Amino acid sequence: MRAIKTTTTLIVLLFGGSAKTETLHVPGEYPTISLAIEASQNGDTVLVAPGRYEENVDIQGKQITLTSSHGPYETFILGHIVIAGFADTTGCTIQGFTQIGQDRDPFAGKPGIKIYSGKPIIIGNILRDNIFNSLGGGISVYQSSAIANHNIIENNWGVGFGGGLYIEAIYETEVSHNLIRNNMTGYGFPWHGMGGGIAADGANIYRNLIYNNVSWAINSPDGAGKGGGAVLYGTQSRPTTYFYNNTVVKNYAHGGGGIEDGAGVFVWVNPNGNVILENNIIAFNYEGGGLYYCPWSAAPMIERYNLFFGNQDFNIIAPETSITDIFADPMFVDTALDDYHLLPGSPCIDAGNPDSPLDPDSTRVDIGALFFDQTTAIDEKTESSPYKFELFQNYPNPFNGQTNISYYLQKSSNVSLTIFDITGAIVSRLVNNEHQLSGEHKYVWQGLDINGNPVSTAIYFYQLEVDGSKIVKSMILLK
Repeated sequence: MRAIKTTTTLIVLLFGGSAKTETLHVPGEYPTISLAIEASQNGDTVLVAPGRYEENVDIQGKQITLTSSHGPYETFILGHIVIAGFADTTGCTIQGFTQIGQDRDPFAGKPGIKIYSGKPIIIGNILRDNIFNSLGGGISVYQSSAIANHNIIENNWGVGFGGGLYIEAIYETEVSHNLIRNNMTGYGFPWHGMGGGIAADGANIYRNLIYNNVSWAINSPDGAGKGGGAVLYGTQSRPTTYFYNNTVVKNYAHGGGGIEDGAGVFVWVNPNGNVILENNIIAFNYEGGGLYYCPWSAAPMIERYNLFFGNQDFNIIAPETSITDIFADPMFVDTALDDYHLLPGSPCIDAGNPDSPLDPDSTRVDIGALFFDQTTAIDEKTESSPYKFELFQNYPNPFNGQTNISYYLQKSSNVSLTIFDITGAIVSRLVNNEHQLSGEHKYVWQGLDINGNPVSTAIYFYQLEVDGSKIVKSMILLK
């Protein structure tokens, strides 16, 4: 017999559905996360209250949501998380935790999150201080797939490949809007250090800040680090590795006696494999240059609309460079303080691939992870447009203090804009069934609830309802 659990309406109700799920509360109903997962069934939510939970967590091959009620700065897992087994864990979600590794032995440790089945969603977490003697320190995706968005991945060590993340995808993995910093890979022969921030084969990698990562050969006199920021593989057995709109700065590729290659990015492509790089900033990297294309690769990469500047040794070594590349100072707000927003006049503004989707301010895509908000009006749409309204991703996201939410109406409509928490409860109403004219509308949410009180660190959902039709997007508040 299953334990008694409370019943909570799923967030899918926001989309007009009527399904319900059972929510298992930790520690209110179950003293540990593991016991709650053991009692759960597919579709359930394990909701964890603030606290420190000293346990290794095994998802047990279930399609569940494991989430905290108050976000990663108040909810800690002192152990490792495993998503493995023969069951399909596609749709399993882990969000809102700080996960901290406990084993400091480089040959006995485990990755922060180990994904060996399905395509789970990892969102809004902090993963740090993990050591794994093989593939991936923070997140290891091996012979599987995943979606990893809006996480902070820091201070991890993947001894072989991928200090922050290792991706070996069966189906295309999505890695976006993450902060990947201060991770390391390498030890000694044969671990020469490949991909201090991330090593990926078969992934869609975009809008990430990748900085202060290192790849090196600590105890190997003939070894050398490759790809301090990222190592990108393209093999015929994997999906295309697509690396775009990332900012890769201040990474290292240290060597023993060998030659360091690609302090920023190192690329290796097999016959019939494919690696595409576009709209990236690769700047101010050390010992090994910016972008290095391995000469013993058997196939060319596609490289275009990237900015290279200030990399030690060289900016780019490849069979050929694109005429669309820029070699100029990206003009960051403050490189010393790791503020990689763009200043007015940056050569990155409106300089990305014109065929890419527009930035949230509806201008041509900028180069780099953080676009420059021009806040220009959207050109009037014609009646032949294929949509009636559009809800844009909030920015900044994640945010601390306030964030901007904007949308476009093709015609005058009745509008509601509402913010919900993870349980589906209404947090705030920014627009309450108002009749609005066509055009762009923009609102600022200051992280306050319906009574004007500050809300906690967590993942929130904002829903735009226009004449009875709805769109929902998520955002992360980090305090």
